[in-house]
Amino acid sequence: VYLGTPVDQIVAMTVERTSAGAIIKATGQTVRQGAFYVRLVSETDGEPVDGVLTLEMKAVQPVNMPQGPERVRRATAGYFVTNQDLAGIQTIRVLAARNTHSTRR
Repeated sequence: VYLGTPVDQIVAMTVERTSAGAIIKATGQTVRQGAFYVRLVSETDGEPVDGVLTLEMKAVQPVNMPQGPERVRRATAGYFVTNQDLAGIQTIRVLAARNTHSTRR
């Protein structure tokens, strides 16, 4: 069982095409330093809903760590989507606790 919770904010998101599909890469900001096991998680098993693929950026975030400067609270995760799956996706959305980033194809 994955115990990750949503990161505080998404600060950047890119979609990098590959020959087999695309890698969705998101950088998030956590509230405290020390986050680990960072993932982009799909509640729909990677299936788009009405053409929208929604991912949530989560991490295991210790509550007993200091806040620390922004640079040590950044975390990056990726999610691979095949060309076949991309065919049904019009919008990619990445969620965090306080904001959302999205891009249209």
